[in-house]
Amino acid sequence: MEAHFAVDQSRPERFTRFIGDKVHFANNIVPHVEAEHFASFAPIFLNVESIIAAGA
Repeated sequence: MEAHFAVDQSRPERFTRFIGDKVHFANNIVPHVEAEHFASFAPIFLNVESIIAAGA
């Protein structure tokens, strides 16, 4: 995973930036990442689902 990210030295905030082909990463790398690494995103998706349900 580290090969796909680097600190952006051009920004004072020194954000981590993705490097490479996003489609390749999504299709070939992400499917092999353990589910627990995505757990922190669950509240975001639950919120989106509740907003969609409320508007339906």
